[in-house]
Amino acid sequence: QWGGELRGLRCRMALDAIDAEMQNIRTGWEWAAGQRHCQRLTAASQGLARYLELQSREDEGEAAFRLAAAALRPPADVQQRRTLAMLLAFQSSFSPGLESGAVSARLVEEGLTLLQDQSIDADEVRWERGLLLLVRGMVRWYHGGHEQARLDYLESVDLFEAAGELWWMALSLEQLGWLDFGRKMDRLAGYVSRSLEIRRALGDIRGTAATLKLLGDQAAFHELDIAKAEQYFSEAETILRQIGDPASIQLALECRDYIYVIQGRFEEVLQLRRQQLATAEQLGVRYGRALASWGLCETLTMLGQYEEAELHGRNARALSAETGFGWALAMSTRFLGMPLLALGRYDEAWEVFQRAAGIASSDNWQFEVCVSLACLARVEHAR
Repeated sequence: QWGGELRGLRCRMALDAIDAEMQNIRTGWEWAAGQRHCQRLTAASQGLARYLELQSREDEGEAAFRLAAAALRPPADVQQRRTLAMLLAFQSSFSPGLESGAVSARLVEEGLTLLQDQSIDADEVRWERGLLLLVRGMVRWYHGGHEQARLDYLESVDLFEAAGELWWMALSLEQLGWLDFGRKMDRLAGYVSRSLEIRRALGDIRGTAATLKLLGDQAAFHELDIAKAEQYFSEAETILRQIGDPASIQLALECRDYIYVIQGRFEEVLQLRRQQLATAEQLGVRYGRALASWGLCETLTMLGQYEEAELHGRNARALSAETGFGWALAMSTRFLGMPLLALGRYDEAWEVFQRAAGIASSDNWQFEVCVSLACLARVEHAR
């Protein structure tokens, strides 16, 4: 029930209702774990995970699923093996190890091993296996294993479709789209359009908005179709503001940001990005803070406010390094180089752009490598 409510226009109402009942929910979860009550754990897992994700309560999510997983070790029967595999997937998705890679990878492999037991019918555990592969794909993507991630995502799409889990199938398709962003943009369109079709059919309002935003990114940065991009961003923003919870408002601000960038309204972009940073700090989302900080660095550089731009650039790079996402670190590092170049600090700018190119290369992100190399050429020309 929670999972469905949290995907629709009643999301904010559902979040408030869950907030009010959270102590009872936590008590019930701990009781179900202590009793090894697989049916209750399975019934509550998707809604609980979605709620904690939307509230940016990763530590609480990791602890809740770690507690339940520990209670089911060692599993005594097939049902407990299936439930434990699911719990490990959710624990992995919340784990700080998703950033460092090692912890999440170990949890996922443990879950996949559980499902390989001869007593388990492979057709009966398609959803659990798809969930584990989806999480493993995310871990691999964040750490440069793009082709391995692609294989995991593609297999998860097939498993979710066979299991009739269309919401999860749409999520895997969206992940495939993000994987191809800046790399294989033509292939991206097929994945994302299919994801959008599924989400509209399911009435998944929040997912629809997220997919529209990705299509807007594609239209703006690949097709260079500004009118089309603005249409996608505007539709996504309207949906997100109707939902109205903090996470949706943050995404809505990003959509409005892109519209203003397209229109060249940079003073308004600056105000929006300050608002995005404040919202991200309120939510406590490290990646969101990094994104807003490097956006401020970019905008302030364009407006000639180089000293403040440098401060935000350094903050963005530090936050991106904490997330462990190579692509985010590459972009934030490159953005830091721009005010340094404008200030005439050429040696520092050269070093920063070289570092950005190296990070992007190790992450196999050729588009970002090319941009960083172009920045190095600008430094050489300025000298």
